[in-house]
Amino acid sequence: MKKMTTLPEIKPEAFRNARESLGMNVKELAVKACLSVRQIEQIENGGQASYYNPQIKLTAARKVASLLGMKENDAFDFGIDTPTKEVSIEAALNKPVPVATATSKPVTQIIAEESFELESLGSSGPLGKPKQPSQKQLLIWLGLIVATVFALMNLRPLFFGNKPEETQVAKEEITAPASSVPEPVAETATTAANTEAPASLVSGVNAAATATAPAPALSPISTASAETTGNCPAESQSPVSYTPENPRKTGEKVYFQAKAKQVVCVVDATGKRQVKTLEPGVGISFYGQPPFKVLTEGLAQGDIYFQGYKVKLSDLEAKTLVLKPAEIQASN
Repeated sequence: MKKMTTLPEIKPEAFRNARESLGMNVKELAVKACLSVRQIEQIENGGQASYYNPQIKLTAARKVASLLGMKENDAFDFGIDTPTKEVSIEAALNKPVPVATATSKPVTQIIAEESFELESLGSSGPLGKPKQPSQKQLLIWLGLIVATVFALMNLRPLFFGNKPEETQVAKEEITAPASSVPEPVAETATTAANTEAPASLVSGVNAAATATAPAPALSPISTASAETTGNCPAESQSPVSYTPENPRKTGEKVYFQAKAKQVVCVVDATGKRQVKTLEPGVGISFYGQPPFKVLTEGLAQGDIYFQGYKVKLSDLEAKTLVLKPAEIQASN
């Protein structure tokens, strides 16, 4: 039976003095030796908890001693017996393997365990050093962030939807003032229109109308309740005529404010016809060349303003009104 040799003892003080003489700290030595800081500290203070067995600790200590440039006699205490020569791994592999007994392990098994322990220690690196995330993990996280951003952008209309009704009303309010301004009418054209009014009021159909703001004391115009229709109320056989006595404004505009829901049709001297369906309390202006003919379902169901004055009706049952302009007198 082969006699088991006694392992030499490690001199902790010698290892510590050798490291300090080279100006290295424990962490730097651990990195060079591919060991943990805890294992280096146990070599220098005699601990054993970080090693699987004394043989592995002795192998690690020899590696550290070689890095520090120490001799074996300075690093290890071989006791009274003659120091045994270190058997290399290659020599141990070349020798015949003894038969394993119940109390000893084969040399190849011991060498394999030592190699595995050293490789595991070297791959793990120094203790306390955080493990860096791999490139694959970084790409996965980056993809998740990008997908989340795109999902929020796509779902934004569900949480912050637009209000089309308010947008449409705002658009109508902005575009309403952009109505075409009628061209001024010369006095000669006004005089000629007065004589040709009966023939021109019947001809021509044009359903273009724009909403403008009424006079200061009147209710505001609501574009949403003034609808354009193609049907015009029937003309009365005996229409009522009105001409202002002292006009303050020109006669290119007629303002109508409804007291009840009805259809109002205004025809100017050129035959242009404007038809509107008005709700109660809604007023609208009609532009064109005078004289105007106003066709309603009842003149008493609304208030009419022409040349700065409210029209006073002589017949409240009438449904057709002819508005003839008067010349504005120059103030002295």
